[in-house]
Amino acid sequence: MDSFIVRVSKGKDIIRADCSPDMTVSALRQQVESKAGMVDGGLRLLYKGKFLNDASTLESAKVMSGAKMMAMVTAKQREADLQAEKSVKISQDNAALDAMREQSADGDSASASASASASASACNASPTNQEVRGDAAKAGQTKVLLKRGRERFRANVELSATVGELKVHVAGLDGMNAAARDMKLLHKGRFLMDDMSLAEAGLRDGSMMMLMFGARYHDKKDAVQDMKELENEITELEGKFKGVASKAKGRLLDSTDLALAKGQVLETYERLIDNLLSIRTEAEAKKGLEHRLRQIRMELERL
Repeated sequence: MDSFIVRVSKGKDIIRADCSPDMTVSALRQQVESKAGMVDGGLRLLYKGKFLNDASTLESAKVMSGAKMMAMVTAKQREADLQAEKSVKISQDNAALDAMREQSADGDSASASASASASASACNASPTNQEVRGDAAKAGQTKVLLKRGRERFRANVELSATVGELKVHVAGLDGMNAAARDMKLLHKGRFLMDDMSLAEAGLRDGSMMMLMFGARYHDKKDAVQDMKELENEITELEGKFKGVASKAKGRLLDSTDLALAKGQVLETYERLIDNLLSIRTEAEAKKGLEHRLRQIRMELERL
């Protein structure tokens, strides 16, 4: 049978696929997935406003030469992408942790006089990211320094205090926006347990520790950022849908172009609704955004 070309739109990319009338939709889909570097089952093909059945032939689906289709990303592909991103992030985090451990070990091997000099210099610094923030020392207390990125925090505590008590103390310092339960303290390449005393942990006056945060802290920060980004994307989608609706009302799109435009809106809708449901935050905070997305879907079905 004669072969022909169909064009498959995936986001901003156009993928050309070689086809024949007796070719199955499944074979076409796999060809497109291979060219796009996606997993098997990572796409669904949308043609003239309808999803094609994998078992159908292109002839039975009335797909002809020059046909235009939409490739819709499936949950399976999104999960594969998410796992790939997590693997990259884990590798980056491990590399950063190794670097922090080396810095911590180097810092504690320095002489006490050098540590005191560095502390004094930091305390006298002008208000910048390098400024040391902390509380005033009291009689019998020991000064320890905590490093978080470019920030420095000073805490004055007794060496008999536990690591857990130190965390509570640090959580109350000016400029610290994290709860004690979210903190991790790294000293000489090891994380300190909450029930250890500072003396048992080997701390002394002027000791430097790395201040890190657990997954819960990052999840909270990520959720806030994700919600902001998602809200912006929903606003963009609302604008895009209004444009499609306006053209449809003015009969500026033929049936094929309208189906493609609706497919693009639907693809974005499905991605955003999945993203919204995956964000780890209170359900109440999601209601407004979910309502806006559902409204787009409802109006899209009316076109």
